[in-house]
Amino acid sequence: MPSAALACLVSLALLVATAATAEAQIGPAAPLGFAPEVGSDVPAPGGVRLPTLRQTLTNNLRATAFEQQEFLRRVEVSVDHGQLDRRLVLALMRYSQRRNPGYPFPYFERALRFEAAKRGVHLPSVAVIASTALPAPLPR
Repeated sequence: MPSAALACLVSLALLVATAATAEAQIGPAAPLGFAPEVGSDVPAPGGVRLPTLRQTLTNNLRATAFEQQEFLRRVEVSVDHGQLDRRLVLALMRYSQRRNPGYPFPYFERALRFEAAKRGVHLPSVAVIASTALPAPLPR
């Protein structure tokens, strides 16, 4: 019986050792134990680069389509120009993750467009962005 317990402890130790090096993000990993406001210009200790607001939104909302990423770029521009509050955008990101952890982007888009309209900021829908996007060049 002691050898089974030892084998269990060894496998647990290996699991913990390998989990610390794993990354499952599109962008760079944030350092553990340091949590300034996401996407802010606060320097991280040790020279580690923090993800930008757009990277954070892309990763957490699982925005993979070009139109979705273009929508997030417009959101980032609105935040940079002071039209939208960064805290509002991050709060709506967390709200949409609670609504549908598997695919939160549609909830984020709808909630953010509603809140932006209340503040007088126009954000086009992803469908409008998709319909006005430049077509891909034809292969030769």
